Amino acid sequence: MPHVRQEETSVLIKGKELIPEDTTEFLGITLDAKLQLSKILSSAAYAVRKIRNLTDSETARLVYFSYFHSVMSYGILLWGNAADIETIFVLQKRAIRSIYNLSPRHSLRDKFMEIKVMTVPSQYIYENILYAHKNKNMFQNTVIFIILILETNTNL
Repeated sequence: MPHVRQEETSVLIKGKELIPEDTTEFLGITLDAKLQLSKILSSAAYAVRKIRNLTDSETARLVYFSYFHSVMSYGILLWGNAADIETIFVLQKRAIRSIYNLSPRHSLRDKFMEIKVMTVPSQYIYENILYAHKNKNMFQNTVIFIILILETNTNL
């Protein structure tokens, strides 16, 4: 970044310098320093489109859930606030449109509800609420916990 002063820092563990890596593989998914999954999900959306061209919508839907949705959902608490979340949402919509042969201008608001698939932002919010509920003892004395309790009308 221009005009931003960057200082070299080093991290030592037991006297040995830790060398930073640009990417790492974590449980089968390659993560970069910015937690961007858009490259992986772009390939998944492409695979859904290609499968749909060769088969029916049910098979394409299976590919969507096994390839795209599983990667998208995995670790969403970790990367859900990352910079490329909007790109991932666009890729998700592209994959859904491919499954059902919908035009790029077709709104998917009703389609997501019809097929019972959560959008990326909805999945992120849902996973955060589940996390807060499962770990409510961590949030007992915080404003966040109170807001979640007041705004959530469902029994988790």
